[in-house]
Amino acid sequence: MRFIKTVTACAVAVLGVVPAADLAAQRQISTDTIAWGLPLEAARSARFTATSGTWMSVDVSPEGSSLVFDLLGDLYAMPIAGGTATRITSGIA
Repeated sequence: MRFIKTVTACAVAVLGVVPAADLAAQRQISTDTIAWGLPLEAARSARFTATSGTWMSVDVSPEGSSLVFDLLGDLYAMPIAGGTATRITSGIA
């Protein structure tokens, strides 16, 4: 019996195995979270204009007429010759 407890304790420590009681608690938390009506609404917002970015992903459209890039979690499209970028996605991912 002592051997089984030791093996179980090692499995929890090494493998991150969660005992069944903890799974029940996690299930209860997720049920409570759903009851709160997620996604949460922001209480405040900040407005700003970004003129540059770092670590951005950029791709050219298949026909070669526009660029698509990400900035602050949203996707934008822009003519390849330059101009104004148009946001094509927004909000919570």
